Amino acid sequence: MFSIMCGYESGDVRSPTILGFICVLFNMYDVFFVNVVMDRSWITASRISDEYENGVEDFLQFAKRNGIGLNNKYYCPCVNCVNVIRQDIELIREHVLCDGFLKSYTIWTWHGEFLEQSIF
Repeated sequence: MFSIMCGYESGDVRSPTILGFICVLFNMYDVFFVNVVMDRSWITASRISDEYENGVEDFLQFAKRNGIGLNNKYYCPCVNCVNVIRQDIELIREHVLCDGFLKSYTIWTWHGEFLEQSIF
């Protein structure tokens, strides 16, 4: 889809341009980010369950991979910090395991997840 929008057709050997570079980035975004669907059922599981602990670890990996950390600190999605206070990953882990993860935070926009928008 992006190749059509960017004016490239198969076999096109034009020299790279900034527009071409941006289109490559969009293609990478489409492959690596939009199609990632993570299970979030762990958010409502018991905090002492393996399911919850594994979900927390998956979330932390997602945040480190996709989120924008400021001095290696990310917004903490625990019920006390409510994505307002930045913490390091170890403290986020502790908060989320001990205090709980915001049950309403199912689209992780503060941690690098993008909303899909329909274009009409």
